[in-house]
Amino acid sequence: MIKRFSLFLVFISTLLAVNARTIYVSASGTGNGTSWTLATNDLQMALNQARKGDEIWVSKGVYFPTKDNNREISFHIKDGVALYGSFVGFEQSIEDRIIKANYSVLSGEIGTKQKTDNTINVLYTAHVTKTTIIDGFIITGGYAGGDSTSAGRRASGGGWYNDGANKGNVSNPTIRNCRFVENTARDGAAMYNNASNGGSCQVTLENCTFQNNKAYLGGGALFNDGEKAGDCTLQIMDSKFLGNKAGFGGAIFNDGKDGKSVCLVRISVFKANQAMMEGGGIFNLSNGGVSQSKLMNCQFIANNAPKGSTVADSQPVRKRTTRTKKI
Repeated sequence: MIKRFSLFLVFISTLLAVNARTIYVSASGTGNGTSWTLATNDLQMALNQARKGDEIWVSKGVYFPTKDNNREISFHIKDGVALYGSFVGFEQSIEDRIIKANYSVLSGEIGTKQKTDNTINVLYTAHVTKTTIIDGFIITGGYAGGDSTSAGRRASGGGWYNDGANKGNVSNPTIRNCRFVENTARDGAAMYNNASNGGSCQVTLENCTFQNNKAYLGGGALFNDGEKAGDCTLQIMDSKFLGNKAGFGGAIFNDGKDGKSVCLVRISVFKANQAMMEGGGIFNLSNGGVSQSKLMNCQFIANNAPKGSTVADSQPVRKRTTRTKKI
């Protein structure tokens, strides 16, 4: 019986791979998205049409979640969909991209020049696996500064809200080659990972930059919420945190209150981040749970806070690997 079930899973996976599509998006496109020549200019339509296993290729340009002023609308990435940006519009493979010269921009600047009427969450994911990939984008202009209960979308994750909250749920996107710039929120200005109430977020970030994001309370760039038996674990590699600001955790806030929040950071740079209270670079809140920042070969340069200019802990943490270079 087990062997038959395994063969069935292999058959389903093969069938999905055979039927997988590439949908092409260009800011100047007028087609149906079946090729670069027939690219669509409607990224939301492409996301709505995409199925598990599909890829969406997006050429350079600026894309908005909505054409009107509805702040509630985000770019919603479904499970198993891979979103690749920063094409010119003729490439035949993902490896052909020159990302830094051709960024695709996902912008929440939908209203007036004032940021308070911007999109609440530019990107939104919920209950996704690691096969959900976002690669090669600038994510900017999200504004989640409204009043809300703890972890609510209106006050969290201006750039990206990732929802794996509540028992039995997971949300584990893979994020590469992205820049999070000038997003605002009460908590987690660039990205809020919600694994509270027994949920799970196991997020991979590679070669990403978080710059000039601002949170009024916690996590100028990232807020990782593992409260109440949650498990929020991030693996961050080859990334930069530059000039982010918050009340606690200028760059990163790990909330492990009665749960678990662990951030594994390798070969990354924290520069000129600022906390008004504690943790210029990182703030770990334990309070009955586990909150850790495990750092390997990281640089901390000119970060600032009244308490803990680099890393601050709410309670002593028994295990924290910190092989860091402080300049």
